[in-house]
Amino acid sequence: MDQVTVALAHPDLSDRVNMLTSLHDCLDLPQSERLSVLTGGAQEPDPDTRFRSFNKLQRTNFAWMLRATEQQLASGRLDLDLIDLPSPSSLLRHLRIKQGNWSDILPAMA
Repeated sequence: MDQVTVALAHPDLSDRVNMLTSLHDCLDLPQSERLSVLTGGAQEPDPDTRFRSFNKLQRTNFAWMLRATEQQLASGRLDLDLIDLPSPSSLLRHLRIKQGNWSDILPAMA
């Protein structure tokens, strides 16, 4: 069982929060946002809701989608949902660009 599953399934709230927030590579977000999201998700009392919410969050995370696609290709199978184009906001988060902040990157592209 992977560390995320163990953390999400843990019955004790404080242990769940500590376990989730110690996982540095489960979500590609800036540290403060990642800690906030994981702490909030850990506080969900219903385990099924915790897992569904986390899976939904992962599927909107571009870096996770790339890792999952790579793992599936290596195993010889592919979930077609993973090859959908990511949302623009997912790509912007991955590139650490705030939405509507195009003036910062346009000069670099010229």
